[in-house]
Amino acid sequence: RGPGVCRVAAAALRGAPVQQRRRFCALAGGGHDHVGEADDTSFWTGTSSSSASAPSVDATLDAASIEEVCRHNGMRLTYIDERQGSRQAEETAVFLLASLLNHSCLPNTTRHFLGDAIFVRAARHLEAGEEVTTAYTPFVAGLEERRALLADYGFACSCLR
Repeated sequence: RGPGVCRVAAAALRGAPVQQRRRFCALAGGGHDHVGEADDTSFWTGTSSSSASAPSVDATLDAASIEEVCRHNGMRLTYIDERQGSRQAEETAVFLLASLLNHSCLPNTTRHFLGDAIFVRAARHLEAGEEVTTAYTPFVAGLEERRALLADYGFACSCLR
């Protein structure tokens, strides 16, 4: 997740509505502890009318904060050649709601990308109240590769797989 995604994010944020910039700043690495309104589902879904406790945009939209948000929340988009089974070019993107999902090496969702949209689908039946998880690494990655990739997110893989 190099400087390219940060430049694109900075450019997109300059023209984004204030509420969307606040959501970006509330993601991990944005310098906030996710208190107050950022913990309220309505803050993320756009149904919140109050912004009193939302993170301040002016205080957090510096290059270092944008880089940290991208580092902690950027999703690798890996293209796979199905005929050869090899990985192709990788890109990185930040999706506000999908960035709230925690990692599991045995996730209960799958992610699908279509253009600049992400679709998160249950991979199995989910019980009420069950945490929704996703894999931050390619499913085919071995343990050592997963650990190396997850180190970029600031934690060590301790999954059973």
